[in-house]
Amino acid sequence: MLTRSLVAVGCLAATLLSAPSAAVAVGSSAAISDGPSAAARGPGRGQLVSVTPVAGYGRAEVAAMLSDVPFVGARTRYGVRAYRIEYRTIDAHDRPTTASALVAVPAGRRGSADTVVWEHGTRTGRADVASVSGTDRLDRPAALLFATAGYLTVAPDYLGLGTGPGRHPYVHTETEASASVDAIRAAHRFAARSGQRLTGEVMVSGFSQGGHAAMALGQAMGQEPTLRLRALAPISGPYDLSGTEIPALFDGRVDPMIGAFYLAYWTLSSDRLYGLFDTPSQVFRAPYDRTLPPLFDGAHSEPEIIPALPASPDLLVTPEYRARLLRPDDALRRAMDENSATCQWRPRVPVRLYASSADREVPVDNTRKCATELRLRGAKVTVTDLGDVGHMTSPIIALPGIVDWFRHLTSTTDRGRLGSSEPFSSWVPSGFGGRQDEDGLHDRGCLNGVARCRRHLAAPAREGQTHTAVRGAVQAALRVPGILAAIVLSWERPA
Repeated sequence: MLTRSLVAVGCLAATLLSAPSAAVAVGSSAAISDGPSAAARGPGRGQLVSVTPVAGYGRAEVAAMLSDVPFVGARTRYGVRAYRIEYRTIDAHDRPTTASALVAVPAGRRGSADTVVWEHGTRTGRADVASVSGTDRLDRPAALLFATAGYLTVAPDYLGLGTGPGRHPYVHTETEASASVDAIRAAHRFAARSGQRLTGEVMVSGFSQGGHAAMALGQAMGQEPTLRLRALAPISGPYDLSGTEIPALFDGRVDPMIGAFYLAYWTLSSDRLYGLFDTPSQVFRAPYDRTLPPLFDGAHSEPEIIPALPASPDLLVTPEYRARLLRPDDALRRAMDENSATCQWRPRVPVRLYASSADREVPVDNTRKCATELRLRGAKVTVTDLGDVGHMTSPIIALPGIVDWFRHLTSTTDRGRLGSSEPFSSWVPSGFGGRQDEDGLHDRGCLNGVARCRRHLAAPAREGQTHTAVRGAVQAALRVPGILAAIVLSWERPA
């Protein structure tokens, strides 16, 4: 169980680990606004409003960033140019607004490129997303991982984060999908203006909230005639709010401190959309009814919010609200059910779901329920259990294999576009085991328990390399629960 003191230590560690980004800045950051955007009043969802170069990375710089995460065995083929785009979209009430996204372009790539969308996990601070932050330790590196493999990569910030106006609608299916579809449209317009040819095929991945967003985007793309969904590979998403994630906040499956954070964020965000309460004191105990709402304003990051939380959801919410959450009334039922349906459709493309059986933030039952829903509708689904590792370790393990799978799919479709596919074993050290579900498709991860994972990390990796960054970061993630690992991984180490 996490304690306030551990959180304080985690926040202190995050501060000590902070340092400027190693990226070469080639453009200035756009101002971050909390008010309505004049640019949103014009027509045309997916139209570009602005493009800002944010960084350029040579192959060596990309390789250093990927190894520092560490993405085990990740390879670099191209340098990467990164841009922040602002574009027109709609808000939760179908009103015009703007949003931002990172677009990562493989430098010097020839031929037509496929598109990969990377959907990020929970963020409370506007400036903590990949299009703004050069020091984040997962989302910008994830975008670079796909871009260096040859994909035009789009990392939407969602509404209310990055440079977009307003508050973020947290884990809201409709706007995750609409903001992401419009980000793809805008990125493709930018690519066309830059002379980059595209195939129109789109592959989608994402982590945590981003897993939820990935499934929402996949479903929405069925209505987009110019975009062809090719594959879905979400990681550890909260797909089943009503049946799994919210009950798990109170039954011990979710770490209590993490549960308090998620519940506070989701409650305040959902109230703006569904009207869950008249005053905060109806749902939050004192003093949290007064102290928490101002913190979820987009200006505060997780290290600022978590120390202000109680140690569990039961200490956060009133008994009446707890009862409502477990037996939802009309407003709560709508808020839960509308955002628990991202797997209630039939993808016509292969789907690989990744999750960790030891996840204490987003329990693996979310993924199992998603797989069941998809299979009942005739979808081809593979579930990969990443094993006895925590929430924040799951994307580190899964992503290199997802890149390899995407390469296999695209090289099978057209071997002239990205070159021949390489076997997964050339990307991940052989000491990492694997476990598949009944569909029999192969993925790898540190899957055979923490003890074996630590034994492997203590031994030399393939080709005699010792990969100090790999051992240190993954071992730290094995020791540090969820959000603390997220905080530590979100800051740069001193040069």
